[in-house]
Formats: sequence, structure tokens, C-alpha cells
Amino acid sequence: MMKIRKLLHNIKKLEVLFNIISLIVIVLIQEKIQEPLRTVFIIEWCLVIIFMTLKDYRLKVELECEQEKNKSDEYAKRVLSKITQLQDDKANFLREKTYDYVVTENNQPYYYNPHQYLYDICQNLRYTMADILKTHCDYVDVSFIYKYVAEDETWKWLSGKSSMSDAINLNDFVEDGESFFNYIINNPEEMPAIINDKSNPGNIKYKCHRRDRMFNNKGSVYGIPITFFNNKQKLVDSILVISTYGINFVDLKSSEYEINEFKKNLSYEVLPYYISLIQVELGALFLRHNIDNIINI
Repeated sequence: MMKIRKLLHNIKKLEVLFNIISLIVIVLIQEKIQEPLRTVFIIEWCLVIIFMTLKDYRLKVELECEQEKNKSDEYAKRVLSKITQLQDDKANFLREKTYDYVVTENNQPYYYNPHQYLYDICQNLRYTMADILKTHCDYVDVSFIYKYVAEDETWKWLSGKSSMSDAINLNDFVEDGESFFNYIINNPEEMPAIINDKSNPGNIKYKCHRRDRMFNNKGSVYGIPITFFNNKQKLVDSILVISTYGINFVDLKSSEYEINEFKKNLSYEVLPYYISLIQVELGALFLRHNIDNIINI
């Protein structure tokens, strides 16, 4: 990354130098050379300028492509490191049970608590996002809610309640037509949804809450629904929301293209690994919830 920045800096210096040389050459041609040679020299020099400009443009495009590739690689390295840490945590959960073989009710039948592990996944994603945004994890939050589809319509908090709820009943909050959760549920074709500026959400619904107000509504938010299902029906619905406070995903002066690039990188370079882990644990959570219906043979 530093090498690319240095190359771009050198290109800018060469552009300035070339522009100065071009002005000097044109002045000399005008002052020292008579027609018709003057016209010939000007045309030739214009061709040189066009050639150098095209070459410079091509080099910039190649460097930008290399920069995007390096950014993707950087995301992948960070995520791989965090995912490996999660797997180590799960191994430690199991290792702890090998000392006394005591398994609490919440840890049955897997010898670890999938609810707690889902919470750990959300916290791990929170640290990853803080790392990507180059900020402290206190300014990033990951909220996660879920419900068992076939049983009832009661949503449950798993992570992020302190920053999102405002002491309001979760189901009332989800049903509020102005809330981000409600928007995610009712607009599946537009998912994932991203708001780079919470103070100006545009067509996306977002209701600022207590923690937003502490930062004068400065921040960003990203949301996506995650479903665990079998070949017959949906079993568990869930919503994952990543929110920032006092910092935006990308600078507010950034173009729509840059915002969409961040959304693409987050959706395809970071989250797929976490979503895969989350779906596994939603399945474990569902089976544990229905443990009384399991037939042991």
C-alpha cells in the first residue's frame, strides 16, 4: 500500500514537471522558430503531450486496480485472523469441559453455549470493523436480533441491545415503521442496506436513538437479514446491523461510487465468513431450542 502511494506521489510530481517543460517548449517554439516549421513543431509537441497523457492515465488505472486488489487482500487477512480466533475460542469452550465433564443445561447437547458463541461472533465482527475503519471499538457496535419462525413472532436480542433499544420493547421497536429493523424486514429486495450519513438517510428509514444523539447523529449503519432454513421452511430469522458513532464508513465528501465500493467490499470481502458462522450457530440454537422434540435412536 505504501509503495502504491509513493508511486502516485511520484506521478503527480512528474505531471507538474512535464507541464512546466511543456510551457517552456511552447514559448521557445513561438519565439525562436518561424513558420511553417513552427506549426510542425507545435503539432509534434501536441502529439508528445497526448502520448504522455495517455501513458500517465494508463499507469494510474493500473495503480488503482492494484490498490483495490491490495485492499481486498488486506480485508481478507484481517478477517481470516479474526475467524481463526473465533475457532480457537470454540476449541477452548470444548477443552474446558474435558477437565470435569460438567455440562450445564445451556451447554447441552453441544458442550458449549451457541447463544454465547453467537454473541462472541458479533463482538469479533465489531473488532474487525473497528480495525478496518481504523477507530476504537467503542465507536462501533454490532446488533443482532433473532426469532424462531414457526413458533411465534417474538424477536429476541442477542447483541447490541444497550445502544439500540432506548429501553423500548424490542418488538415494538421492530414494528415501528420508521426503524431500520422494520425497513430491513419489509424491503428484502434492497438488502443489504447502507446509510453512510445517519443524519441524512435518504429513502432508507432510520430512527436515531439514544447513542446516536450522544454523537449528534454522526455515524453510519449497515444492515442485512440472515435466515436459517431447511428444504421445507424457514426456521430462524435474524437481522445483523453494524453501526458507527462519531465516525462514518467513508468520508461524507465521498462520492456515491465510493460508498457503493465500501458496501461491496463489506458485503463480499468481510461478511460472508461471518454469515456462514452465524448460520451454523442459528442451526445449533434452533435444535437446542427444540431439544425436547429430538428423538434419540
